[in-house]
Parts: sequence; structure tokens; C-alpha cells
Amino acid sequence: MNMSQVATQVTYICSKEQIEALVPDQRNKIYSVRKRAQEVAKSRDKWDIFINTLSLGPKGNKDGVIDDKEIVASSSNQSQFRKHLAEYGADPELIDRYAMDSKTTIASNKI
Repeated sequence: MNMSQVATQVTYICSKEQIEALVPDQRNKIYSVRKRAQEVAKSRDKWDIFINTLSLGPKGNKDGVIDDKEIVASSSNQSQFRKHLAEYGADPELIDRYAMDSKTTIASNKI
């Protein structure tokens, strides 16, 4: 029996509900930058702004190494986040104070 036959048999053994219980669907938890900004602007909470800004920051690979592409992409995402916060009516003072990750911005500017 080869691996494709085994995989086919497994799909028949487990129901969709059983698979979802073992491997939760993460797609609903991934927000676009625009969607994050919209929800955070509604909450008007400085800590929501701060936490979401940091979550858009560079993650690094399995070894904890952050490459140049990741830094530039993270800086761009954070910039878009600030732009969308302003579009959705977040307080400009909160945006300036809590939606700025200066380390990521400085690292991106050096590249």
C-alpha cells in the first residue's frame, strides 16, 4: 500500500467534524490589516492598537532569524495599519503614540 492509498483511507475513516476537532481551522482568525484596523478603531482602546501593531511586526523563522524581506514587509504592514486606523476614525494621538514600532521602522529604513 502506497502513501496516497493510506491518505485516501484516512479521509474515509475520519469525518469532517472529527478532523476539525483535531486540526482547527485557522483561516477565520487571520485578519487582513484593513480588518484589524477597522475593529481596533471601533474599540478605541490604546492597548488594542499597541498589541495589533506588535503582532504585525517581524516574526522570524524557526531559528529566530529575521531576514530583510520580513522587516520591510512588517514595516509596510504597520504603516498600512496606521493609515487604515486614521481612515476608520481612530484618535490621531493614539495612532501616533501606540501604533508606531520604531525599531521595525528604523530597521526597515536601513535596508
